[in-house]
Amino acid sequence: MQFAIGDRVELKSGGPEMTVQTADSGKYYCVWFNRDGGSYKLEGTSFIEQTLKKVS
Repeated sequence: MQFAIGDRVELKSGGPEMTVQTADSGKYYCVWFNRDGGSYKLEGTSFIEQTLKKVS
């Protein structure tokens, strides 16, 4: 696996900085905070390895 739990990643096409929460067979569940009005909402979804890059 290219990424480990806790790694900071983003989509190769751009978007928010995310944190890898789980990793399983080349699929990564990532979470990030999305500003929703005056507060922040935790969001998350799964991505395949080829769509992500590590944030330095």
